[in-house]
Order: sequence, then C-alpha cells, then structure tokens
Amino acid sequence: MLGRYGSRNQLKIGSWLHIRNASRTSVLVAFILLILFLPEVVSAQMTTSDVGLDFATATGLATTDIRVFVGRVINAFFALLGFIVVLLYIYAGYLWMTARGDAAKVDQAKKVITNTTIGLIIMIMAYSITAFIIQALTGHSIVPGAGGGDRGREWGEMPHGGPTGELGNGIIEYHYPEVGQIDVPRNTNISITFKRPLVLSTVFRNYDDAETYDIADDTVDGGAVPEVLQLNTDNFKIIAVTELGGMDGSSPDERFDTRYPDEGALVDPPPTVRITAVAAAFDPLEGQTITISPALPIGSPTTDVVYRVALRGGDNGIKVWSPSDTESADPDQQNAFTSMNADGGYFWPFTTGTMLDLTPPHITSVVPIPVIDPSRPADVVPRNQLLQIYFNEAVDPTTVSGIIGEGGGFTNI
Repeated sequence: MLGRYGSRNQLKIGSWLHIRNASRTSVLVAFILLILFLPEVVSAQMTTSDVGLDFATATGLATTDIRVFVGRVINAFFALLGFIVVLLYIYAGYLWMTARGDAAKVDQAKKVITNTTIGLIIMIMAYSITAFIIQALTGHSIVPGAGGGDRGREWGEMPHGGPTGELGNGIIEYHYPEVGQIDVPRNTNISITFKRPLVLSTVFRNYDDAETYDIADDTVDGGAVPEVLQLNTDNFKIIAVTELGGMDGSSPDERFDTRYPDEGALVDPPPTVRITAVAAAFDPLEGQTITISPALPIGSPTTDVVYRVALRGGDNGIKVWSPSDTESADPDQQNAFTSMNADGGYFWPFTTGTMLDLTPPHITSVVPIPVIDPSRPADVVPRNQLLQIYFNEAVDPTTVSGIIGEGGGFTNI
C-alpha cells in the first residue's frame, strides 16, 4: 500500500510539473505575440527617416504596413505548426498500425499523440490569450472574420479591399476611412492619397486640363476654375452595399456602371472635393491627396450602414502623371489602375455608425517640443528637423498641405 501510494504521488507531482511548464510556455508565447501585435502603443520621437513611404518606394522595396506584414508572418507560422501537427498525428497512426502487438511501439505512438495534443493545446491557448488581450485593448481582433463589430456578412460587406496589391504596394499609399473600419461618423470625409500627381480631369467633374501637367491653362465648363470643385462621380463611386447592382455588360466599364448604378450612389447632389497642391515642376515621387466631402451626411441615424468606395480603372478611369518615355520634359498620362473589372480598379468597404462627429480635433503633441529659452544651446534643433503635429484623430490633409520652396507656402500653418 505504501509503495503504491508513493507511486501515485510521484505521478501526480510529475503531471503537475508538466501542466505548470505547459502553462508557462503558453503565457510566454502569448506575451511574444502581444508584443508583435501591439507596436502602435509605443510612442517615440521620429525623424525624417521614420515616416513616409517615399524612400521605400524609390528603392522598389515593399511598402506594406508593418502590422500587416507581422500578421502574415504569424499566420504563416501557425499554418506551418498546424501542418506539423497533422504530420505527427499521421506518424503516430502509422506506428500504431504497424506495431503488430509490439507494446513498445504502441506506447511510443501513444506518447507522440499525447505530446502532439499538448503542443496543440498550448498553441490554441497562446493564440486565444493574445486575441483576447488585443481585442480588449484595441477593439480589433487578430482572428480573421471575427471581432471589431463584424457580423455575418455577404461578399460586398467583407472587411477587405481589392485588388489588395493597390494599397501600399500599388498606386494608393493610404485612404480614410480604412478598410473595414466601423463606427465611422456619418459626416465623415473620404481621403485618398495617391503616390503620384493626379490627372485632374479624371478627378473633377467637367474639368479640362488641356492634357498638360501645368494647371495655368485649366478650365471648368470653359471658364475659370472655381474654388469648390465637384467630384467626377463616373470614376469615384460611393454607395451603400445594399444598392449594389449586378455585373452585366459586354465590357469592364459597362459591368462597372451596372455594379455601381447612379441611382444608389452619391451622385445628386455630387460630393465636393479638395486636393493637395503639388510643385510646379513635375516630381514622380510626389504624392497627392484628395478629400471627398459628401453634400449630406451618409448612413442612417438609427442603424449602421455598410458603404463601399470604388475607383474606376482602365483607359476610361483615374489617371496619374508619370515620367515620359521620350526625351520630352513633359510627363505622360498613365492609368492609375492597370486592372479593371466590375468592381473597379480598387474598392474598399467601411461602416458608418449612427452619430455625427461635431467635436473638432485637438493637438496632443508637437515636435520639436516648445522651449522657454530658444537661445540655449541644448534647445537648438537642426535646420532639417522634421516638424510634426499630432492630433487626437484623423484630420483633413488638404487643409494643412503646402509647398516648400520658392513660390510655395502653407495656408493654415
């Protein structure tokens, strides 16, 4: 009896140590994943090399958001682990089936199954703990298709854009609202940043740029260019997903028009649009941002509404200026999106809430920091210091843009 009692105690102690080690491992893995998925909570002073995508674009390197890249690495890592788990189960089954009554091989197969199952449980625990903490802190889930207020949705409401290569790696550097963003105020503006200067006749309604980069000879309806311009709603479609049409048509442009009918889109009255200034001399690395302002609040005061923004591609769609293939100094017009289908060259969804945003943004910090005595040597900053202003929420970039250099300047700063 004493011997049996002692053996049971040893078994219990061994099991307890095994469970405790497994728990420590799961917590460690969860902590590592948490650090990887929460880079945005760390704040530090940046220099010119820390912001922007121009340098990476010029080198030809990928400009994918680091959070997206890390997420892809983590997903690939867990996919590899899942594949290994399947192989281990197959191996254990093979050992068991070929044991032919050999107790040693059966025990070995059982050990492989047990250890593999424990490893699988640790993986699931680590992933679950990380997902729960990130969901609690940021309101976003790392689980595909879950969290963040996403409910069961149809294809038109899925929180992704397409083609996905156009954002980051393609012609679009950034846009707001973001892909799949929820609870967007009903009086929101829609901003899109392109990596090259835009051909304005493809952005504004009834705009004539005389097919030149110089804006001095541009006209609207044959007259002077007014301060407030209307959006070219043939190329920019803003529509509730419930109003999406079919995909009928003999050409990509016809299918695009069928998919995004004017009857359901923001066309009448047309949204107004503003655009950031660019230098008079063409620079292929200079981007340009447009801000679209709907004439009336979108969405509903009683329920959330899913919208989609679609941009026409192809020869009849949005164009940008690109370096000329000839010796001419004038740039050439180029299609912003090489692909074109029923959903356009690029599209993305977002969801409006029921509220209006009536609180203006306020400044949270500035760089360089204010000093009491600028004459102190310790407070002197380099001439090429990057001036930064941080707001508590997204601001309209067209209201703070300007040109540095001769003949340039800023209006509101």
